[in-house]
Amino acid sequence: MSSIDGAAGYLEDFRARGEAIAEACTRCGACFRACPMVAPAGLGEADAAETAAGIVDLITGGAGTAAAARWASVCSGSGNCIPACPEGINTRFMVQLARGFARAQAGDTALNARWRQGFQTMSRGVRVLSRLQLPPETLARVRGQSAEQQRRTPPEVVFYTGCNILKTPHIALLCLDVLDLLGIDYEVMGGPGQCCGVYQFREGDFDNTARVSYTTIDGLASAGTSTVLSWCPSCQVQIGEVTLPSYEARFGTRPFDLNPFLVFLADRPN
Repeated sequence: MSSIDGAAGYLEDFRARGEAIAEACTRCGACFRACPMVAPAGLGEADAAETAAGIVDLITGGAGTAAAARWASVCSGSGNCIPACPEGINTRFMVQLARGFARAQAGDTALNARWRQGFQTMSRGVRVLSRLQLPPETLARVRGQSAEQQRRTPPEVVFYTGCNILKTPHIALLCLDVLDLLGIDYEVMGGPGQCCGVYQFREGDFDNTARVSYTTIDGLASAGTSTVLSWCPSCQVQIGEVTLPSYEARFGTRPFDLNPFLVFLADRPN
């Protein structure tokens, strides 16, 4: 069975992960109190325990509460909630999963159109801005299309750019220069054609989340290395916390580890 065939069970995978979180969660509200978005979202007077319980209700098929849906909708992905949880739950994933369920359960038939509009706007920006700033041969390098990257042996690492870094390609070029100076054999992948699936996931379109992100995981895995470096934090969270665990649960394998580029550099011996 290919990963695309297995995408049909993505909703069930999420439900199973939601049930496991619900079993571990004590609804103490520590995650809510640690969140930097509570006050800006106008939730300062909301009861922390009740809001956490509403999040758990959402991820297990319930309607949640208005405060829980509001909190989930404004999640910035800071991760402040994760170390605050006494049960060791990835509360960032919990809240972002609740956001998707809340939007899907609202019966909004425009979910597909909303993420498509955002994705198309991003893709257009990437295409135009990258071409304005770089000559074709340099752009090919940061998009992983240069001739020297045709290889017969797996690289040491894959540098996964994501999409938005191509709007500021000098950052990507600097990363590649650092890898070159360190003598690391690498391959570059990324761009809108290898989307992490975050646009689809945020809107609760779980079927397309699976199709997009599983295809990207297969593409990254095709390089044959177990180490993939990410630059984009949204991609790191979406693939590392959302998609790879579901992929591993469904297919029994994790084809690679995803690591932030700067963390990879910091962990290298001097």
